[in-house]
Amino acid sequence: SDVERYRAVVDVAVDANDNAIASTLIKDFIENTRQFAPLYSAYEYYTPMTSYVSVLFSADMPESGRLLYDAIAQVYQNRLALFSQVPKEELTYYKQNIAIEIRAYQTILESYQTLEPDLDHVSEANKAFRKATAPYTTD
Repeated sequence: SDVERYRAVVDVAVDANDNAIASTLIKDFIENTRQFAPLYSAYEYYTPMTSYVSVLFSADMPESGRLLYDAIAQVYQNRLALFSQVPKEELTYYKQNIAIEIRAYQTILESYQTLEPDLDHVSEANKAFRKATAPYTTD
């Protein structure tokens, strides 16, 4: 699709480590494709943009980085909430998928923690992660 071709161009700039160009392309990509996001699931639209968060922070665009992080984190929170609705006796079948989603969410959170200069935002992100993953952790 055109969205995927556009994303591929952004990914080339991200892979080239040219944050000035990549950050502009990322913002343009989101602005120009957001209207097509409903054609995808939010998960399919946002999770491929995980690496874009660090680019935006590195390009001195923390507000954009924050907004994108929040959107991606929300996708993971929603996904984990869906798993929490599965009957306990069936949850065993999804154990590996849940672990993969938690690890992916944890990875972007850890990246965000190193990039985000505002500790209040980091604290809120940590709280949201703990809340989303609490049903799947054992003490």
